[in-house]
Amino acid sequence: MLGQNDRRVAEIILGNCIQLTVIIGLLYAGVFAVFMDPILRMFGASENSLPYAREFMLWVLPGSVLMNMTFSYNNVMRASGYPGKAMLTNMIGAILNCILAPLFLFVFEWGIRGAAIATDISMFVTAVWVMSHFFNRKNTLHFTRGTYRFNWPIIRSVLYIGMAPFLINICGSAINAIVKAENLEASDEDVEAEYAKMASQYNMDVENVKKYMDDAVVREQVVRTKAIDLAVASAVAVKPEDVKTEEPKAEEPAAEEPKPEKPKRTRKKKAEPKPEEA
Repeated sequence: MLGQNDRRVAEIILGNCIQLTVIIGLLYAGVFAVFMDPILRMFGASENSLPYAREFMLWVLPGSVLMNMTFSYNNVMRASGYPGKAMLTNMIGAILNCILAPLFLFVFEWGIRGAAIATDISMFVTAVWVMSHFFNRKNTLHFTRGTYRFNWPIIRSVLYIGMAPFLINICGSAINAIVKAENLEASDEDVEAEYAKMASQYNMDVENVKKYMDDAVVREQVVRTKAIDLAVASAVAVKPEDVKTEEPKAEEPAAEEPKPEKPKRTRKKKAEPKPEEA
């Protein structure tokens, strides 16, 4: 909208997106809080590391809404003509976290909780930095009154635009979960086969391909390909038409117990009269 010089519509989009960002952030934070242990196990947490991961996430989850807001509006800041300021956002958060995390871990001895609190503080500072930019009326795009009421056509357009990267992130997370759950690794033979495949695709020698490609990147690509193949194989392993439901068998009538036979009565033969002797 800024390219069309329609600043009013751009401000309405900005006001609607802040509510949408907070709602979506609260939703996935709530889902993660409810299914925390299964999700952590799915991403590779063992029985030994699960308590530490759970403690870290319990402290980090409240700040995830701030993180969502920071990343979302940092992109808006970059698109509205302030790429240098957007770059500073990432630098502020990273540097602050690097300073606070060792302080809370080793000086205050807060353990894993200290690392999570350091992350929360860093996200809070970066969120304040980003949002202060849009409350400044001197900037090209800023918050104004009357732009916070939900405009459903605009929200639908925003969701349509964001659905593709959202699904890409979901698929990437699912692939990482499969890699961790199945302990997938790339052997040297797999890597060499991938190099040969790329050489045939680009019509190059294998040695030239190795010069331009990083071995770690190729290994990661092989592992991800294995995870995708495993997911596809699991999805098509059982076809609906192959599943035969057994019809319930009709109950056979219980066999009648044989009735005891009555003993037959035998008639005694009458004795024949003997002939008289002459």
